[in-house]
Amino acid sequence: MLGKLLKYEFKSVTRMLGLIYPALLVVAMVLGLMWRANDNSLFGNSQIENGQSTAIIIFIIIYALLIVGIIVITCYFIIERFYKNMLLGEGYLMHTLPVPTWMHVAAKTISALVYTVLSVCALLLSVFLMLSCSGELGDYLLYQFSELSPLLKEAGLSIILTLIGALVQVLRIILLFYVSMTIGGAAKKNKMLYSVIAFFAICIVSGIIGSLLPTDLFSAFSVTTTWETESVNVSFENGALWRELLVNGIYCVIFFGASTFFLGKKLNLE
Repeated sequence: MLGKLLKYEFKSVTRMLGLIYPALLVVAMVLGLMWRANDNSLFGNSQIENGQSTAIIIFIIIYALLIVGIIVITCYFIIERFYKNMLLGEGYLMHTLPVPTWMHVAAKTISALVYTVLSVCALLLSVFLMLSCSGELGDYLLYQFSELSPLLKEAGLSIILTLIGALVQVLRIILLFYVSMTIGGAAKKNKMLYSVIAFFAICIVSGIIGSLLPTDLFSAFSVTTTWETESVNVSFENGALWRELLVNGIYCVIFFGASTFFLGKKLNLE
């Protein structure tokens, strides 16, 4: 049943983001080709004709708007889909399905995480395509990757922990929004106001708890890996990475459990 819920979520969100992703990549490639056509100088070449300059500016504006659009739409869908489907009128229909409450929360969380990761990947890929299509700048980017290859071998564990930690951090933020909305959903009126209050209250309490936790919680794993070249200086401290991963993971479990509890036991749809 979880698969059917995920299919429903992906189908709803893909209608919008599925069009913006390809548009962003196409515009990025066009900008890169324009960059190459003007000797890697979009604004510093006095020989660029007015028509070309206008076209370049238009594409830059479109590219920037698409980036903003992806960020805004992704955030909007993460919040709007949950609030509308679970806490408003549609909640009557959703909660009549023969599905446990935790599965509803899981479906929303997984789909939100997937589209957040896809949005970040689309943005990074668009930059890579733009730089690659520009010619010399693309070669420079490949050179930077070659410099980082030894770092991947020496600090592989730290990099993996960093990536996993980033995913868990994103998951924590998503669940923070969900638990705040479910707490607000238990109110008889002014649900949005109580959701905002719950959000800031949780943030304040989390900050206080974080300041009280010992920083040397994983001192036994506190191995620092540093890689330095002419243009790159990277340092990883495994102990801090493990600590953040553990803390964020605990918060994810708490937020998920609280969301399920308030959604299943305290929800007020009146």
